[in-house]
Amino acid sequence: MKIEPTPYKKLDLEHGHCLEIFDDSRKIGADAWVVIMTATMKIPLEMSLFTSEPLSDSEFDDILNILGSPIEYRYRLERNMIMDHEKDAVL
Repeated sequence: MKIEPTPYKKLDLEHGHCLEIFDDSRKIGADAWVVIMTATMKIPLEMSLFTSEPLSDSEFDDILNILGSPIEYRYRLERNMIMDHEKDAVL
């Protein structure tokens, strides 16, 4: 059974999507951390996302079959050797 991590913070954005921020930090010494912030957003695939070049229905269906919907955007930042007392501020 896979346990889903709990977000450190959730931000509901104006366009209806939710940005979730996770603290994936880990201790690497007695008083040092590697601070890792991971941000994710689930984005439903819609025809309106493809504005630069129109897609036919079959092309859009092909994209949906390959990528699925929603797709997940993920961004990660990492800082190494952060002392205990600085961890929360760095995150």
